[in-house]
Amino acid sequence: MKNLSSLDLSNNSLQGVISKAHFANLSKLEELTLSSNSLIIDVDQNWIPPFQLSFLALASCRFSQPQFPTWLQWQKQIDFVSLSNTGIRDTIRGKLLMSLQSTSLEYLILKSNRLEDPIPSLPNTLTALDLSENFISGPSLSPILNMPRLRYLSLSSNHINGSVPSYICELKYLELLDLSNNSLSGELPQCWKNSSLSVLDLSNNNLAGEIPSSIGSLNSLTLLLLKNNNFFGELPLELQHCNNLVLLDLSNNELTGEIPTWIGEYLQDLVVLQLRSNMFVGEIPSELALLAHLQFLDLAHNNLTGSIPRSFGNFSAMIYDATHGYSVDQSNFTTFLYITDLLVVIQGKEYQYSTTIYLLKIMDLSENNLSGQIPEEIVALGLLRSLNLSGNHLTGMIPERLGGMHSLESLDLSQNELQGAIPQSLSALTFLNYLNLSYNNFSGRIPTGNQLSTLDNPSIYIGNSYLCGPPTEKNCSENETMPNVVGDDYNGYESTWPYLSMGLGFVAGFWGVCGILIFKENWSSAYFQMIDRLYDKIYVIIGIRMTSGCFEIEKEALLTFKAGIIDTSNRLSSWAGRDCCSTWKGVVCDNNTGHVLKLNLRNKYFGHSNWSDYNSLRGEINPSLLVLSHLSRLDLSGNDFGGISIPKFIGSLKSLMHLDLSGSNFGGEIPEQLGNLSNLRYIDLSRSLFTCETPLQISNLSRLHTLRLSDAFASYNPCVGDLSWLSHLSSIRVLHLSLLNLSNATDWLEAVNTLHFLQELVLSACHLTNIPTSLSYLNFTSLKFLAISENGPFNTILPTWLWNLTKLSYLDLRYSGFHGKIPDSLGNLTSLNTLLLGSNDFDGGIPRSIQNLCNLVNIDLSSVGIGGDIAELMGQLHCSWKNMEQLMLQNNKLHGSLFGWLEEMKNLSILDLRNNSLGGPIPSGIGRHSNFQWLDLSYNSLQGVVSEAHFANLSKLDTLILGPNSLMIDMDQNWIPPFQLSNLILDSCQFLHPQFPAWLRSQMLLVDLSLPNTSIADTIPEWFWNLPYRFVDLSYNQIRGKLPVSLQSTILERFVWRSNKLEGPIPSFPNTLQILDLSENSISGPLLSPISNMSQLSFLLLSSNQINGSIPSYICELIYLEVLDLSNNSLSGELPQCWKNSFLLILDLSNNNLAGKIPSSIGSLSSLTLLHLNNNNFYGELPLELQHCDNLLFLDLRNNKLTGEIPRWIGENLQDLVILQLRSNLFVGEIPSELARLGYLQFLDLAHNNLTGSIPRSFGNFSAMTYDAIHNYDGNGYTIDESNFTSFDYSSNLLVVIQGEEYQYSTTIYLLKILDLSENNLSGQIPEEIVALVLLRSLNLSGNHLTGMIPERLGGMRSLESLDLSLNELQGAIPQSLSALTFLNYLNLSYNNLSGRIPTGNQLSTLDNPSIYIGNTYLCGPPTGKNCSENHTIPNIAGDDYDGSESTWLYIGMGLGFVAGFWGVCGILIFKESWSSAYFQMIDRLYNKIYVIIAINMRKLNRKMRG
Repeated sequence: MKNLSSLDLSNNSLQGVISKAHFANLSKLEELTLSSNSLIIDVDQNWIPPFQLSFLALASCRFSQPQFPTWLQWQKQIDFVSLSNTGIRDTIRGKLLMSLQSTSLEYLILKSNRLEDPIPSLPNTLTALDLSENFISGPSLSPILNMPRLRYLSLSSNHINGSVPSYICELKYLELLDLSNNSLSGELPQCWKNSSLSVLDLSNNNLAGEIPSSIGSLNSLTLLLLKNNNFFGELPLELQHCNNLVLLDLSNNELTGEIPTWIGEYLQDLVVLQLRSNMFVGEIPSELALLAHLQFLDLAHNNLTGSIPRSFGNFSAMIYDATHGYSVDQSNFTTFLYITDLLVVIQGKEYQYSTTIYLLKIMDLSENNLSGQIPEEIVALGLLRSLNLSGNHLTGMIPERLGGMHSLESLDLSQNELQGAIPQSLSALTFLNYLNLSYNNFSGRIPTGNQLSTLDNPSIYIGNSYLCGPPTEKNCSENETMPNVVGDDYNGYESTWPYLSMGLGFVAGFWGVCGILIFKENWSSAYFQMIDRLYDKIYVIIGIRMTSGCFEIEKEALLTFKAGIIDTSNRLSSWAGRDCCSTWKGVVCDNNTGHVLKLNLRNKYFGHSNWSDYNSLRGEINPSLLVLSHLSRLDLSGNDFGGISIPKFIGSLKSLMHLDLSGSNFGGEIPEQLGNLSNLRYIDLSRSLFTCETPLQISNLSRLHTLRLSDAFASYNPCVGDLSWLSHLSSIRVLHLSLLNLSNATDWLEAVNTLHFLQELVLSACHLTNIPTSLSYLNFTSLKFLAISENGPFNTILPTWLWNLTKLSYLDLRYSGFHGKIPDSLGNLTSLNTLLLGSNDFDGGIPRSIQNLCNLVNIDLSSVGIGGDIAELMGQLHCSWKNMEQLMLQNNKLHGSLFGWLEEMKNLSILDLRNNSLGGPIPSGIGRHSNFQWLDLSYNSLQGVVSEAHFANLSKLDTLILGPNSLMIDMDQNWIPPFQLSNLILDSCQFLHPQFPAWLRSQMLLVDLSLPNTSIADTIPEWFWNLPYRFVDLSYNQIRGKLPVSLQSTILERFVWRSNKLEGPIPSFPNTLQILDLSENSISGPLLSPISNMSQLSFLLLSSNQINGSIPSYICELIYLEVLDLSNNSLSGELPQCWKNSFLLILDLSNNNLAGKIPSSIGSLSSLTLLHLNNNNFYGELPLELQHCDNLLFLDLRNNKLTGEIPRWIGENLQDLVILQLRSNLFVGEIPSELARLGYLQFLDLAHNNLTGSIPRSFGNFSAMTYDAIHNYDGNGYTIDESNFTSFDYSSNLLVVIQGEEYQYSTTIYLLKILDLSENNLSGQIPEEIVALVLLRSLNLSGNHLTGMIPERLGGMRSLESLDLSLNELQGAIPQSLSALTFLNYLNLSYNNLSGRIPTGNQLSTLDNPSIYIGNTYLCGPPTGKNCSENHTIPNIAGDDYDGSESTWLYIGMGLGFVAGFWGVCGILIFKESWSSAYFQMIDRLYNKIYVIIAINMRKLNRKMRG
């Protein structure tokens, strides 16, 4: 078919593969349309087509390769490209630019693919661009400016941030602009002037500010959607000029003021008006009824007052069929489709409507402050499908003719003050499927018949005490007492006389005045002159008001207020000029009177982190505000008034209905005058610094609907004694008291039970100490939202009254110490959509009645101790599978498989099953769950392979946590994931391929990457450094190569690459870095300046590398540093004298070549807990300043050249020491007895020094070696409080010498109880007191000069595993009690003067090495080869017949001989100088020879003992 020029096979059911063979000879083909088929386009990327297309439409076909088709670059004449939903997964730059930049393209439609990167530059010939539903990112829309012909621009549902630029208004041909569902912020530009724009959709962003008045210039505008943003202020008057509007949706913003009358007067084509969830006040304008085409009116959730206009019975579109053909004229959109979505709330649930909007006929005025009767005229709306007037103060009776609204499907009149009988006519509503008349004052028999018979839920009529008949349980009787609505004896005549007397009074008054004016001419003249002057004055006042737009006195009051405000952000810069109503930001006036109604000065950054540092108003609040007598709303929230008190004069603003002072740093007492604000409906004083007292003044606010006092007091002490004052707030519906200390408010539930209309109660983290488990009468049954988490612990069962709150949709009881079984009554709460019971102590599992909760959307049953097979639990939730969005079951004892249930829960967005015992593989069926955003399966026993199929459709996945598990990750290197992750944590999972996972390259939003111990053995690819990480952990792999020289352009906060094969110097990092761990690599070079730039650094670990040079002084400038580990390197030089960091907890410089004295400035490290300076060349005495480090747990100074005496202040000041390691230094002097004051000390090593004197007797007082559990240290104590290290671990290593061998301890340090005083010059006896150390595991006193006998009670040290008393001068017999040391596995008593028979029995029988006893000549018995006999000669210590007299002459003779010898020599030396000189020279030479001989022999002996 070589002559084929146009081929259109669209909108069929074609299948199969289209290859280049299909086009081999189609050289004349110009138009190719294959859209909406199931075709696969399989052509090579290098294919050069034979044709030149002008029109290409392949929407909903699939390319066999995910890349953008580069063969389009050969299509130089193409002007239309539609490749929507074709499975393209590629960057939008590069191939797309190369393919299209040189064309004259007009239409480019790439909707619903997976295109990434910011918007590129495209041909300036474009008239239509649709990139919606992709992964377009970045703040810049500047390429749009180069497309001046654009008519249709749709970028919705991407990741575009930043603000809406003003140059968007320069696109003068633009007809459709859709930027919805992005992350746009800031204010809209004041530049709109495009007369062609028909559709403007900016919904679902973070836009703020006032709606610009220039939007009123868009006179062709048909659809305006600004919903779900943060717009505030009044609707601009200019919007009335958009008189072609069909749909206006401004819902879920913060708009204020009255609903303008011009909506009804000018926007005559409106079909949908959606203003719900704003802050509109005043009466509903009756002019809205002029909107003949209006069929959807939603004004719910505002602060509207007054009555429902009677004119509301005139809405033509709700009375007659086919009044308007709703939708934008499709002739304007022949090739470009835009579908409007409308969020509709019916029966308390949200629904999305798009193509069927035209079917909706709805009126929702609920949750306002409307009063008066339901107008009879409303019954004329015969086509209305849903009518919701609930949550108001409507009175009177239900109109009898309401049953004539034959199309009604939903009717909600609940929570009003309606009375009388329910009309029987309601039974004629044959389509009615939802009815709610609860909480009114209805009386009489409930009508039955027809459709009403099917609405048999008693909750429909609950809260109406005088109703009877089914479905209630109350029977109707003839004598049934009912309220007297009209009066029992009323006969109609009693009201005649008041009207008659009023008429007579009027006649008399009228002729009394007029008669005089007619017959008395001078009186008449004076009267009418007075009227003229009064008229002139009123006219002048009105004229001034109409020309200035603002009362001068109110303007001056505002300027005086401004003068007292410190406005560093110039938020009030617009407060200039005459008209304070139209141009002054935050000021809202009444359109009719010109009085200031509202002052909205809320900080737009309120709620963001550190919001008070940005944009805050400060200073004082001037009393000039009192002039604003009509002020109904005052919002100063999110500012910073420096702890000043709320001005008392605010209590005189009698018109105030809305007062929000939250988060503005007000302090002092809450003024009593606030109780005078009788019209107040809303007050928010949360996040403040008020003094601690019960706010009784608030109890006067009887009309209050919303009270927010969360976190309102500066003190966390019990500030509120009781809550009885709440009972005065009879109209309250929303009550937030979280983060208040209510520990003394034992009456809290009794007080809450008086609030009949309460709908939302938040008492989280209030220190509540009790919760009654039952109530005799439950009054607050309107409750829909209940949060009492983080209280107690109550240590009780779940209260029974909970199960009667049948309207509850949200229940949060987490962290409250409930126990016992969860009762079957849980199944009563059929309206629940959120159930949060996590972190309690339940037992017995989950009741089967949970299967009744079919509306559940969010479940948290984490940390509640439930066990069993997870499949059984999920089976009970079967009816809610289709709705479930969040399921949190972490930290339980669940086992079993994920198969059979997880694949069916297709709406899940969050699943957290971490820390259970789940096994088996992960089902690949989860790949069909397109809503998944968070998936955490860590800390289980899962196995098997995770492949691409598991993620096939997870386009919304944001967080993936699978490790640690025994999972194998098998992804093709060319795989392009459908998602954009923020967090990826695969700890200890194993990649089947050792290469760096190339698919990470596509993750342009990745913030947290954790892949430790995942078998990666590769170099680091260049692209890796282009991703926007903040946290990276790739430790315990085999990654090799060098790190980049500079990483300063990144935003890294945590960088952990421990135990790899990295080489080269330390890179320069950004100043955002908080954690750096490059330990156990081959990093080399000096510790240079890159470290000094990391001003936020908290943890620096560079141990076990090849770093050399000295430690620079700027290390001390890192003021936030908590852990510094430079151990096991080649650092040299002296430590700098600069230490001053009060946050430093761990300092480890061990195993280097550092020298010099320990700097005294280390004593400034007051928070120091671990100090390791071992295995260096430090010398000199310990600095006295070290005594100020009184938080030290671990002090290791071994293997240095420290001298001087061991300071007494160690025992006096370092009271928290657990480990003291001073071995192998040059300490001298006696061991200070003060060391025994260290109550927590369990490891003392003073071996290999030159200590003298005796062992202190106080050493029997080491509490930690005597008593169990005297310290809360459990093995993690040395790693510092884990609350400071949620994702970071530091383990101390301790070199311990036991049995002559060296051992490394880290995680089990806490098990060591060791005392080692060996290789010193200690003398004297072993103190008897030492036997009290019954928990000691190793005692080494060898290599000293100890004398005397081994204490007999040494066998009482029952925990001893190692005992070494060798190389001393001990004598006497070995105590038999040693045989009681049942744990003893090492004993050395060699080279002493012990004698007698070696004891046997028990553990001693196993210690049969003769070397244990060698060097004790007079010992006998096994295991030596020497037998013991009765006549065996042993040294006579005291003598058998010794009587004490024989030695007397011996001592006398020795004394006389000493005197004679001493003076015989000394006398000659004193008087003969030459002899004296020669003598002392001889003595010196003899001393030197003896010292050398002894030193050599001792070294030989030691070598022999250890060999």
